[in-house]
Amino acid sequence: MVELPVELFDIIASFSHTSDLPRLSTVSRAWQSTVERFTMREIHIKSTDLQDFSNVFVHPNRRATLINLSYDVVLPAYSERQCARFETGQDKQRNNETLTDAVHSLFSLLHSWDKEATIQSDGTLGYERTEAAGRILLTLDAHSPLDPDRREHVDVRAQRLETLLPNGRKDLFEHRYERSFLRILRCEELSAVSCIRGFEVKKLCHRRRIEGASLVGVAAKLPNLDTIVWAINDDEKFHEAVRQQNRFDFAESLATLPLQSLKRVDLTIFNRAPHNQYFKLPSALLPSAPSTDHLSLSLHALSLSPNLTHLRLRGEIVLSPCFFWPQNPTTTTPIWPHLQYLDVFLNITTPEGNWLYVRDPEDSDDDDDEDEDDDVEPLTVFDLLELADSLGIENENETVSKQSNDSELPHSFSWFLQSRLDGSIPERYFRKKVDVERLNPMLMAMARAARQMPAIRRLGLRLHQYSFSEVDVYFLARGGQPEGVIPEWFEANAGGEEEERMARTKKRWVIMIGEEAKWSVPNKLKAAWKSVGAEDGDEVLIEIEYTQ
Repeated sequence: MVELPVELFDIIASFSHTSDLPRLSTVSRAWQSTVERFTMREIHIKSTDLQDFSNVFVHPNRRATLINLSYDVVLPAYSERQCARFETGQDKQRNNETLTDAVHSLFSLLHSWDKEATIQSDGTLGYERTEAAGRILLTLDAHSPLDPDRREHVDVRAQRLETLLPNGRKDLFEHRYERSFLRILRCEELSAVSCIRGFEVKKLCHRRRIEGASLVGVAAKLPNLDTIVWAINDDEKFHEAVRQQNRFDFAESLATLPLQSLKRVDLTIFNRAPHNQYFKLPSALLPSAPSTDHLSLSLHALSLSPNLTHLRLRGEIVLSPCFFWPQNPTTTTPIWPHLQYLDVFLNITTPEGNWLYVRDPEDSDDDDDEDEDDDVEPLTVFDLLELADSLGIENENETVSKQSNDSELPHSFSWFLQSRLDGSIPERYFRKKVDVERLNPMLMAMARAARQMPAIRRLGLRLHQYSFSEVDVYFLARGGQPEGVIPEWFEANAGGEEEERMARTKKRWVIMIGEEAKWSVPNKLKAAWKSVGAEDGDEVLIEIEYTQ
């Protein structure tokens, strides 16, 4: 039989229907390899299927086809009755142990692939290790079978409606575990794995939350890691100390990341600003260091990774100006040698517990008078007791064994009380004007950092709350445009296609300001923007658009 080029096999297979691929794989060894390159490049497995996965990928040639591996850890099941009860300390401990064992088992298996490839490198299989090293994108998730987004053959929407009926269904849904953080224990004992190039954790909608420091502990065992896509929760509003400690632990752990190989980082550090803007914001900083934002400083150090090209921070993330430029930098001036894209989606609150917007003195406060708020009655002692139950707050005197599933009584959940205390209700939007005392230092630090980014193509900061009070600031290299902004905006702003074409041949700052933000760019900031690229003799344009 005439041997065809591998590329020709791939072309033929790409035009074949999915149902025909199994039959094609039985024609010959060549066709089997071709089909497996299509069918085994993306694999989704549960932790309970790990042994089957190991058996299927026993041959190194088959492993070389694997590109995307989605690993879903199955946590201990709970009963229908327990759907109505918050997780106990014992539940959390079991979940952590299960997650830990599953991740350790996966890493031991993948580590054995690296080890075997080294042993068999005798000329014939020598390419296998090069082919596999840093090839796989690992996606990690965790669930228990009765978690609302994983219930099979069940109409969850109907179940939610049923809980509203008198004597209806008792179910907390995702509220059962929303205050729990999964932890991967003993990360230092994980086997190093060289075949993983990317590490992703699913978004947070109704999903289990994995502690940020645990993710870093896993990533520290991936020497060829070049891509990170993580979703981390920073929205704990009822246990201030928990949020402070989680931010600090995540910040401290970032120092252990293998920065040398990192190229792309996309971090969603989720925080929802209160809709009630009278809400008194708690500080996210440790009481022992009330003026130090450890997370912003650690993210600054991460951004300096020598080979990093893309960095995106969203959530919307709560940051300090020291992310762009520390107040007391080290003896060496920060430089971002290869960074091309940096996008920050900034929260309207600060780590210290302040707002980046204030009330416009010209606005009437008749509708939003804090002292004359008739919509919400003050909380009573009975409300607070109900709230403690609705949030799953455990009595410190209870033991873990006593917190077990002995009780048959369902927990109550008060959406109203929880929303009242986390600032979700009542909606009081009155902060429309930019607080220049807090925003301007952030933008000055950003401009200072831009001067130290020789490869930057787009540097952006987006601050959104209302459509008419947003502030978007972008620095664009020649030919660039802000993310998510249609080209027609530039033509309208520049005054014509020819003028826009000429503008794109130059470096520029593009500023979009909502009319209700009432923010005028200070001359000192304009001068700082103009200085970016001045050392090269480049003219830097500043385009300011006030949106309506």
